[in-house]
Amino acid sequence: MGEAALQQRLIKMGEKTNLNNFYVQSLYGWDMLDKTYQVALEDFIIDKKIQIIGFDPLGSVWNGYENKRESVKQLTDYFDSLLDRFSVSIILTHHWRKMTKEFKEGGEMAAGSYGWEKWLDNHVTIAGEEPSLILACQKNRNQKKWERILIGLNEENLSFEFKADFQNVKKFTEEDLLGLFNSFRVEKVTQKDLIERGKNMCSKSTILNLINSSNQLKVNKEKRPYLIYRVEKQMEQTWEE
Repeated sequence: MGEAALQQRLIKMGEKTNLNNFYVQSLYGWDMLDKTYQVALEDFIIDKKIQIIGFDPLGSVWNGYENKRESVKQLTDYFDSLLDRFSVSIILTHHWRKMTKEFKEGGEMAAGSYGWEKWLDNHVTIAGEEPSLILACQKNRNQKKWERILIGLNEENLSFEFKADFQNVKKFTEEDLLGLFNSFRVEKVTQKDLIERGKNMCSKSTILNLINSSNQLKVNKEKRPYLIYRVEKQMEQTWEE
């Protein structure tokens, strides 16, 4: 995002970033597999006694091909060496795939090779849009995955806040329906898949009633499976056989 924008976000976060052992570095042209950069990173880890290090986003720290398993493995092998030599924990921020006609969800939506998902000990996703962001555990190598929850973004300090467990949501609104639809990150979602993902949030009849009354989501019932789409999207496309 650049140094200036980063500084503005840190100021907005306020006391959440006012820590003696918290360091932020804006990097340009970084290549994690270049020996010069590796030496600089490792010296920083040793000098500052770093215990947790995060890279955000992952695609900006190397020049490899994220869809190629061999390229991904070179980077994860280096991360493994950092874990072994310095006993650090590594957090990676990665992006979703671009929208495709092929339905995917959860861990399958991580951009690039399956090598990312295979390497991780824990994989957490944030999907949807305000006010109904869905925080989910896609993988937990050593423990049982925790249940999905609803979270919100505090715009004053840019922090995420717990809103509700799925099973404790009292009223499911059209905004929640849009958040559920957007969590798929595709242009069209089958009615069956939408109902299945929302089954712990509300009843099937609630979802169907909200779809029927929605001004933003509609159902194409020309053939099965029935597909849910945003109204403005439908105007720009022709349904394919």
